[in-house]
Amino acid sequence: MEKTRIHHKPQKNALNQGGIKEILLPTDFSEAAANAFVYTLYLAEQLQAKIHLLHVYPTTHLHEELLHPDFVENMNDAHLKIASSAFEKYQIIAKEHLSRAVDFGFMAESGTPYTEIIRLSKELNVDLIVMGTQGAASINERILGSVTVRVIQEATCPVLAIPAEYSYQPIEQILYAMEMNQEEYSSVTQLINIARQMKAKILCANVQTKHTSTKQAESAFVAEEAFMEHFSDLQQEGMLEFHSLQYPDIIEGLRHFINVNKVDFIAMTTHKRDWVRQFSDPSLTREMVLYTDMPLLAFHK
Repeated sequence: MEKTRIHHKPQKNALNQGGIKEILLPTDFSEAAANAFVYTLYLAEQLQAKIHLLHVYPTTHLHEELLHPDFVENMNDAHLKIASSAFEKYQIIAKEHLSRAVDFGFMAESGTPYTEIIRLSKELNVDLIVMGTQGAASINERILGSVTVRVIQEATCPVLAIPAEYSYQPIEQILYAMEMNQEEYSSVTQLINIARQMKAKILCANVQTKHTSTKQAESAFVAEEAFMEHFSDLQQEGMLEFHSLQYPDIIEGLRHFINVNKVDFIAMTTHKRDWVRQFSDPSLTREMVLYTDMPLLAFHK
């Protein structure tokens, strides 16, 4: 049976010719999702971007041939009525928060949330996915939410995770937590394009700890020199800085750096296998807890 859906598309915005133009915002109508919506409204206003709101409702796990067609239709209609009502409330929220209209449309799809989010992000060719996050039982869900983790693993565009208690503030300082590897050239370049739209400054920081070996420290120094040379024009422009930090552990170093420099969100590059593994690794879980305090922008490689 064909999927039942509702679509209301945003109008094309000719003003924004570069950077982030299209934002996909999945919502389950929870408080965390509503908070992410408000954050995304202000972000879209700053970036002159369009928002595609998406609600994914569950499909029945029973074989459709066992169900009466009227039952399936009524079930879909009930989901669509709930979605339509919630989207109307979102329109009211938008008018309450913004002095001028932000272009956004809404979609309701049936299926598995992360699958539909990935599919539509590609279909719509969005530049950014924004996910609201909230607490849950498992460590994966407690930190970022199971759907968010899956989306970050599979998405071909950056994913911005917004903690449930975080309120939007103009983005002026972005921390990019560096590992000093070749893959990060692409991520930093993408982040530069985003920061230009925001008129924000990027602070690239690499933390070396008491566990960092001499060989690792030397390798990081060489990599940092290469990064600084590659992005020298942006450093002279005052848009990009590189910082090498020495702290007993990573969490302490980044937390202190964030407080001193008044960072507005954190960006990092994730790796599919490492991303999954680090949530079950107790030694790294403590580091990831830091990112629940403020938005985390993940570039997937």
